[in-house]
Amino acid sequence: RKFKNLLANPRVSILVDSRQHQGQGANIVSVTFAGLFTPLTEAEVLPIKTTFAEKHPELAEILSHPDSLVFAIKLQSYLLLDGPVAAEQGEL
Repeated sequence: RKFKNLLANPRVSILVDSRQHQGQGANIVSVTFAGLFTPLTEAEVLPIKTTFAEKHPELAEILSHPDSLVFAIKLQSYLLLDGPVAAEQGEL
């Protein structure tokens, strides 16, 4: 279902932040990337899954699951937040 949604609307965003690694009252830093979902061929996916499984053997079962999907995101822009006010954004 999610794959079909990505095919229908390939616009995606990814948020990464520092909340998990910061103590109470610490300044939170985050970056949001916006881009486009790009499906990969099986020939492109196989070496990615193989390398990932070698580096993270605990994930081998999920990587070999038939519903497991690897895809690319062509990044287009970012928004970097340093605390509640300071922001920087740009195109990639």
